[in-house]
Amino acid sequence: MAVAEDKTSPKTSLENSSQEKSWHGIVLQALKRNDVSLVPYVPDRILTTLIKNLHADPFFTTFPTAREEEAVGIVSGAWMGGMKSVVMMQSSGFALIVNALARWLVWRVSREGQS
Repeated sequence: MAVAEDKTSPKTSLENSSQEKSWHGIVLQALKRNDVSLVPYVPDRILTTLIKNLHADPFFTTFPTAREEEAVGIVSGAWMGGMKSVVMMQSSGFALIVNALARWLVWRVSREGQS
């Protein structure tokens, strides 16, 4: 999904305040407070404002993925490397990631016995 450039006038403090109180502003601040900086996502219309704000903030590394399973693989690797991350997707995407999560769980359980 291409991120459209914001061609409006600079935001006032009132506009910034209202953005922070919106659901996408709250999510963005919660991610920052919890040091979650890697945010791959599957493009979705409902998430457009949040995605634009993530791209605009240098704290975050965010990029689109083609499928939910791809995003799960990316955040799994990041977790193994000690990085906090989150996948953003629409609700129907949860049904699509069951196999990816099950494979990861089997791998994780099998590694515990080899320590």
